[in-house]
Amino acid sequence: MSAILNALIRYKQIDKCLRNRFVDCTIHKMQEVCSEALAEFRGVYKLVSERTIRDDIRVMRSEMLGFEAPIVFEDEKYYYSDPNYSIFDVSMEEKELLKEVFLMLLKEREKLTGPEVGALLKRLSDVTGEGIPHQIP
Repeated sequence: MSAILNALIRYKQIDKCLRNRFVDCTIHKMQEVCSEALAEFRGVYKLVSERTIRDDIRVMRSEMLGFEAPIVFEDEKYYYSDPNYSIFDVSMEEKELLKEVFLMLLKEREKLTGPEVGALLKRLSDVTGEGIPHQIP
């Protein structure tokens, strides 16, 4: 499976955890939800490492992908300082980045397996306004 798709699945789960103020979003909780989502996608459970989660949080906080997420760490828990923030609320500038990710995933589509691939491509297609061709040259 593509490392990019793995990262997108983890980012989605981490974002969901950080937005939910009723859940104690600890490193271990994020490891658990990410591992379960990836297991559902792959069919094999393997615990995501603490280092991977910490790296994902670092990337989400940075300008690297344009998120600059307002992630706060307090009392061993993470959360967004802005309760309405989500990395998936995309500005026009970020749509270009998503469009590039979408086109790259389309090129790699034959190598990707699992039930979420089609749903992810559909969602990216909706956000970017790009169509999903039936055949990739």
